[in-house]
Formats: sequence, C-alpha cells, structure tokens
Amino acid sequence: MKKLLTTLFIFTLHLSAARADVGMWIPTLIGKNIAQMQAEGLRLSADDIYSANHASLKDAVVMFGGGCTGEIVSSDGLVLTNHHCGYQYIQQHSSVQHNYLANGFWAMSKAEELPCYEHHKLSVQLLNYIEDVTDIVLAQTDTIANADARSKTIRERISEIEHNRQASSKYTIAEVESFYGGNQYLLFVYTEYPDVRLVGTPPSEIGKFGGDTDNWVWPRHTGDFSIFRIYADKDNNPAEYSASNVPFHPKKHLRISTKGVAEGDFAMLIGYPGTTNLYATSTDIEATQNIINPKLIELRTAKLNVMNKYQAKSEKVNIQYAAKNAQTSNAWKKWKGEVSGLRKTQAIEKKRAFEAELRSKSALCDTLLSEYEAYYANSNTTQTLIAYSYWTEIVQRGGIEALQYAYTYYRNATDDDTQSNISFKDFDATLSEEMACAVWSVYCKNLPKQYWPKSMVAWKGSPESFIHSLYANSVFANENKFNKLRQSKHWASKITVDPAYTLLTEMLVVRDALLGQRKNINRNPKLANFNHNYIKALMQAYPDSIFPPDANFTMRISYGHVAGYDADDAVSYSYFTTFDGIIEKSQTNNPDYTIPQRLSDLYKQKAYLPYADPLDQKLHICFVSTCHTTGGNSGSPVLNANGELIGLNFDRAWNGVMSDMSYDPTICRNITLDIRYLLFIVDKYAGATHLIKEMLGEL
Repeated sequence: MKKLLTTLFIFTLHLSAARADVGMWIPTLIGKNIAQMQAEGLRLSADDIYSANHASLKDAVVMFGGGCTGEIVSSDGLVLTNHHCGYQYIQQHSSVQHNYLANGFWAMSKAEELPCYEHHKLSVQLLNYIEDVTDIVLAQTDTIANADARSKTIRERISEIEHNRQASSKYTIAEVESFYGGNQYLLFVYTEYPDVRLVGTPPSEIGKFGGDTDNWVWPRHTGDFSIFRIYADKDNNPAEYSASNVPFHPKKHLRISTKGVAEGDFAMLIGYPGTTNLYATSTDIEATQNIINPKLIELRTAKLNVMNKYQAKSEKVNIQYAAKNAQTSNAWKKWKGEVSGLRKTQAIEKKRAFEAELRSKSALCDTLLSEYEAYYANSNTTQTLIAYSYWTEIVQRGGIEALQYAYTYYRNATDDDTQSNISFKDFDATLSEEMACAVWSVYCKNLPKQYWPKSMVAWKGSPESFIHSLYANSVFANENKFNKLRQSKHWASKITVDPAYTLLTEMLVVRDALLGQRKNINRNPKLANFNHNYIKALMQAYPDSIFPPDANFTMRISYGHVAGYDADDAVSYSYFTTFDGIIEKSQTNNPDYTIPQRLSDLYKQKAYLPYADPLDQKLHICFVSTCHTTGGNSGSPVLNANGELIGLNFDRAWNGVMSDMSYDPTICRNITLDIRYLLFIVDKYAGATHLIKEMLGEL
C-alpha cells in the first residue's frame, strides 16, 4: 500500500505521498488508484467506472465535436456540454432574424431540435474499449539505431493496427495513442454518431456571463451549458442525418443528484483532456514563460483588437465573428495566466532543483538533460518554435483569413467539389483585411527574414501594404470573385496563380523548413527520441512511483475534493458562488455582467427555491474542486462519490492555469457549473419542463 500511495510529482518537483488531486488517469489502469479513491470517499468499484464487458460510467461520456467532452443524461440520448463547446453550432443556426446566441433557443419538442450537419458538422464519439498494444508497436524497435527508421517502423505498425480495427464499419474509429514519451501505446476504439441536434441553449448573457472579464477566473457565475441530442437509425446504429432517425438509446446514462456539495466532498471527473506537458524540463518551462507565450500573446492581442472593434459596431459582424473571437481570446488569456502562474510558483527554479536530484540518481538523465540544454543554447530552437506557432496562428487559425481559405482549398484539392469546403458566411472583408494587416505586421517584426515567405522578402513596401495588395487581388478575399472564378473555364489552374494561393505555397515551404529544424533534435545521436529515453530513465530512477501520463485527448479519470483556496496574500475564496453574486455583478457598469430581465425577475420572485441548497437556501451557481483538468475537459461530468452528476466542468482558476506544466495543489482548481443552476435555468427560465422530467427520469 505504501508503494501504491507514493507518486512522483513531476509537476511539484519532489517525491511526496500521493494526492487525489494530481493526475489524469487511464480508465483501464484505474485499478492502480482505486484503493486510494475509495479511501478518499468513492463508493464505486473500478469496474463501475470502466468496463469493456458491461455498461459502466465510460459509456455515458462522449467526445464532443472533436475538442470537448459531453455526458449522456437520459435514455433518449440527451447530452449536456458547455455553452462554449456548443457555441459554433449555436452560431451556425443564428442570424439577425433568429439570434440564438443572444436570445437562447429551446426545442419544446423533438421535432423542433436543430440538426448540426452543415458548415461545422457535429458528431460525438463513444468509447468502446481500450487495449494495450505496446508489445506489438515496440517489438524489437530498440535494435533500430536510426531514429527516423525507428519512427517509421512505429508509424507503420500503428497504421496497420488502426486499419484492421476500424475496417468493420465507417463509423468505427480506431486510434493508437502514445504515452510516456512513446514507452506505452494504447488502442482506443470508438463508435461515431454523426447526427447530433441542438436541443437547448441559454442566452449568452447567461451562458457567457462574465465574458472575458471572468474567463479563467474564480469566483465565477457563468451558466456555461448547452443541450444536444444524439440520433441513430431505427436499429440504434450510427447514421448520417435523416428525418427518419430516432433518439439514440445508450448503454448507460448518468443519474443527476440535486443534493449539492460540501467542502471536502469527494469529486471525480471523466473526460477527454487535450494536452499537458508534465514532464517538461526546466529548459522547456523557461522557453514557455519568457519567450513563446509572450510572443503568442502579442499576436493574438493584435487579432482581438480588430475583431472587438468591428464586432462592437455591427450585430451581423458580431454574430459572424462570435465563435472566432471566443476561440481566440480563450487561449490568449490562458497563456497570460500560465506565465503569471509559472512565475509566481517559481516553477523554473523548482524544476531545476528536482533535476539536480534526478541527475544524482541517474547518469543517463544527467547526460540527456545536459545535451538538451546545449541544444537549446546553441541553436535557434526557440526562434523556430515561435515561427512555427506563428505559422499555425496565421494560416490554420485564421489570422489571415484569405490565407486560411486558400489552405482549406489546398487540403481538399482532391475533392470533387472543393467549393463546399469554403464558406464566406462568417467573413467580413473589411475586418478580415485589417486583422490580416495587424497580425502580419507582428509576424514580420518578430521573425527574421529567413522565416518570411519569398514574396514578402522581395516586397518593397510595408507588411501592411503587402496585405492590402493581397486582399485587393485574391479571390479568397472576395466571395463574388471566388464564385465567378468557379464558374469559368479552367478555374482550377487559375486558382493556383491567385495571390493568396501563391503566398500559401510559399508559407508551406517555410513550414516544411521549420518542421525540418524541429526534427533536428532527433537527428542528434545523443538526443534521439529524447522524450522516450528521458521518461524511461525517470521511471527507472524512481521504480516505486506511479507516474501520471500526459493528456493526449483520450478518456481520463481525475479525482479530488471540493475545496476553496487561498489565491493570494490575504485573498481567500469559498468553494461556491450563489445567485446573489450574479445580481451584485449585474449592478455594475461592466457590459460582461449584463443579465436578461427575466433572470432578475426570477431572482426577486425567489423562483429558484426548488433548486436552492438545503443548508443556506441559496441557489448555488458554481463550485471549485481539486480535480486535475485541462483543455478538452470542457463539458466533462463532475461526479460525486456515488457516480452521480453534480456539475459540468468548464474552466480553471487563473492562479493555477500553469497546471499543464507545473501542478500546484494548493492553488490549482477546476471550476464546475452546479447542476442545480442548470436545472433552474431549463425549468424556470426556459419553461422546458419536459427536459427536466427527461433528465430526472420522471417521464
């Protein structure tokens, strides 16, 4: 038992007794943690949480839209997730005439539920089973000296495994994922359901209450939820959207508890966390804190300034860029919090202290860390990382939207009709051009000419004049020009000489060069497969420890306790917020705290009392706990000791945002929407009592 309860805290940089609030654990391996979980208060078995042979909690949790988590809460496939996870699908149904973002939407019958299969096609995935395939993937690879050849062999084996497992159905998805720097490989097999429909969403004044002011912040009062439903064919099998499809009947759906939570209660979270870097070296943390994040913040600040300016002037533009703005600002603020948290907790210094201990225990780790530091010091590694991040921001994430459209065309050039992949629905030419000028100016200012595309190097004017010329002449910046060209003869050959397409081809050359530089580390014989060898040596140095795997958007279990915390000197926070706080904030002049009049009226009428907490007779809005989360956990079900749904995870507290790299259990908190506030909004605000009955099993 002592061995079980000893965990290596890479994130806190010392050996310590295991805590429930550290780690994102693989469901099939939760047996290593179950004794601790039960000691902390859990009343379930490992088999209740994950089983490949019978219904378990994992069968009620879905991968939502490829970037979030959702949970099934009824026998008719009703799914809860965050408002910000459903945002782009709500936006695609919104218009000036039917502004569901501003006003909300509630389907009062299944016939009114809105399909989400156009523009941003929505699907969910249910996990069938997990299988360890490490022995197959890594068989005899240690004998392959060449790093590139070894990687190629591993990729080929992974591809073969995936192909063999998903060949049975087009709705079967098989993915082999790497863990611990490639020391373990697990196969995840999913079933995809492509017919998902919007059922309900509160207005943004509830679903986004607090806006950017409160994003990544505690205390929080945001009703961050939306409701969808999975549909299937008459035999309960996955099917593309059809009016004849019927609600999906899951193996398992979550039961809801309205009893609330108290300080110290056990809490568990199941979801799909995206990316962490818990085994980052001090060199990595230093680069993130002092170089990479500040440069990314600068670029996104320029982008947000333009979007905010034009969205404030026009309701149409505000709707068009609502999702883009939200996606841009979310990471922007997170990066700022990460820098602050790393500095405040002295993460670099603590990591260096841990590495000093590690070097004394492992000669191999000493050699690897020394070579890694030398690699960073004697190359343009950080400059390359900045350049690649900027490439992603500008080309893939729409910093220059004309370039993003050209990239979409390029990636889908083998399709019969690539026009269907390019939509100008959410495009404003004036905003787009000014935003492109802003981000391109930052790109050229912060990167030397070796990272510029060829045409920019040859350009005699300013970065802004380069963009003005691009937007004046490219069909990817003008819907009418694009459509006209598509109707002409030999349009495909004409598109390849378009200015934006030409710039894209040059940027692809830049990208390929950057990828080559990033691969240099694996071409260094002393640093080949650095992560693989470093983590393997780390495990050998501490053989009695249980190591939490980094997140990689596969199903994980996190667990901890409901708990407030001391955020700063003389600043202590309770574990929950109430309806009173919404009203107090709404009385300020901050536009992020505007609420619908109906919500204010319901407060005055005390219509919330059926959902109030029994101890204080107040409606609790959100609470915090010590479950370890990251991006992708948005919408994850937060469960009590009985496995009942008590809330929806939707954010982390600002002071502990650096938890992706350096977890500090004293201040790292996940923020959860109390399920009782969700029920109150659906019932008393929306009047959708049929959904209340469905969720509470009263139909």
